[in-house]
Amino acid sequence: MGGSDSKNMKALEVSNVAAQQELLRISWRLACNSYGGAESQRSLVGDDEKMLVGTPTLKPSSLRTQSSTSMKTEMEDSDLRKFHEEFVDQFLTYCPDLKHAYPIGYLIIAKMIISFISSMVNEKQMEPMIARFARSHVKYDLDQNHFNGFGHALVLTIQKRLGKIATVGLVQIWSKVMRNLVGCMWVSYCKEKKKHAAAAASKSQRSRFSSMSSSTL
Repeated sequence: MGGSDSKNMKALEVSNVAAQQELLRISWRLACNSYGGAESQRSLVGDDEKMLVGTPTLKPSSLRTQSSTSMKTEMEDSDLRKFHEEFVDQFLTYCPDLKHAYPIGYLIIAKMIISFISSMVNEKQMEPMIARFARSHVKYDLDQNHFNGFGHALVLTIQKRLGKIATVGLVQIWSKVMRNLVGCMWVSYCKEKKKHAAAAASKSQRSRFSSMSSSTL
């Protein structure tokens, strides 16, 4: 009897996790819709969760097709700009010290965020992406508050774009997964920072040794 109850509980837990993941995936797609409206048909992520930015849906075999493709790209760029602006407004509220250091290339930042979160909600391997992020940002003097600010800002951006759909329970789920994500990002960044510092110290030591050897000679 007890064994049966235990199996049922495990099955329920698995079902709950799967349902939560599906909720994240659907709500993320809605949040990426143009202008944050759930009724919109255009989204910054495609059916296969790959970004549509700059990717024509038709082969440019005519001037008309090229024109429609260009218009599509312009609309998507506009959506990316809006997503970026909404996120930055929230992020700089938490991390005002980065106001003058934050990159101005909204397309690059927005694409990175959308690709990052799309991979997460679709349960793809995050370790390589997190490692690449750590390596590319090791040159910046970031602290844990900046990582937490990223997580808070993204949750608030999603909440704002979903509007009434963003229930308390849904926001709590997003807050939990973002805490886990930024926690992993912070750990990876700290490891990369230590490796970078060790490499710099080793290089400095070799330079001093070379200088001493030259002066002795």
